[in-house]
Amino acid sequence: MAVEKRTMDGVEIAYRIAGEAGARPIVLIHGLTANMRDWFSNVKPLAEAGWRVLTPDCPGHGNSSAPDEPCAYAMTQVADRLHALAVELGFAPAVLVGHSMGGAIAEEYAIRHGADVSALVLLDSAGGKPRPVAPDARLKALIAIERRIAFEQGMEAVWDFHQEHAMWASAAQAPPAVQEMLKTRFCSVSPRGYVYGDEALGARRDTLPALARFGKKALVICGENEAAALKTAADELAAAIAGARRETIARSWHSPHFENAPAFNATLLDFLKRL
Repeated sequence: MAVEKRTMDGVEIAYRIAGEAGARPIVLIHGLTANMRDWFSNVKPLAEAGWRVLTPDCPGHGNSSAPDEPCAYAMTQVADRLHALAVELGFAPAVLVGHSMGGAIAEEYAIRHGADVSALVLLDSAGGKPRPVAPDARLKALIAIERRIAFEQGMEAVWDFHQEHAMWASAAQAPPAVQEMLKTRFCSVSPRGYVYGDEALGARRDTLPALARFGKKALVICGENEAAALKTAADELAAAIAGARRETIARSWHSPHFENAPAFNATLLDFLKRL
């Protein structure tokens, strides 16, 4: 699967396509500091099950370009660009899968372009109802320093800063091989993609009222060991979307699609075969 690129409204979007031409379409949207390679354990099983799989890199991530304007990273803007890409490539209507920030993007995609979404899968979504958190003085100071480091020294320095201060990307408890994978993944995002993407997540709207009118099948998944706030968000999303199926993936945290890929793939494929 070669990486290809197309320019959508001035932003170059990198993507891969797997599966047979004419197969049923599905779009997988990654989270903050991730990229299309996040789905390395999922694309082949989907293609083998008869799906044509589109995995794009969000703006500022992976091989996509990183716009200078912070507004380009808004959930609505990214959703519109990914939708335009999907339409151009023949992935409309398609099943839409979004992880973490990709979940928030997928929610906007489904709300704004519902006719081109055949079903919705939200995986440890960072969307739903906003939960503003006022950081304590120490964390607020660390975030300010982290932002400066990102633009002045790059993302590897941000990674090191997170490890030193036990911030959210700390991988101290992970095995060495997993630490290296997470570091490579984190450092592939551009400083603008990271900072402006994170700010856009914080500024997103409450999508629950509009999702209540989605009217199609939905699957809401959360890792067994996910943070309490995102477990609550998953429950709220499943309650808001009429008839949504709610599943928990055992032995996983924020990224069940690669932390426990066999269980995630089985859950997703079971949902898909019932459509």
